[in-house]
Amino acid sequence: MILSMLTDERCHIRTLTVRRIIKARVIGPDGNCVRRFVIPAVNFRATDYVDLIDWQACNVTPPTVLRHISYHEILKMIQDDVP
Repeated sequence: MILSMLTDERCHIRTLTVRRIIKARVIGPDGNCVRRFVIPAVNFRATDYVDLIDWQACNVTPPTVLRHISYHEILKMIQDDVP
């Protein structure tokens, strides 16, 4: 879901996603450990796909597909008007 939020047409959603990725990179373990996948609780009353998961209640880890992309490149992605 984080990857889809990173390409959302709304700039504030993309910005929020980059903040979550950066925070997960800072507090998360290094890339040499095994991450345990836990299915988060789903809010079926959500009116937008962004609200389906309570991001404060789950352990967010950075997407491995973005591992080799720097902060500056991610920030440049969201600053462009085209997602």
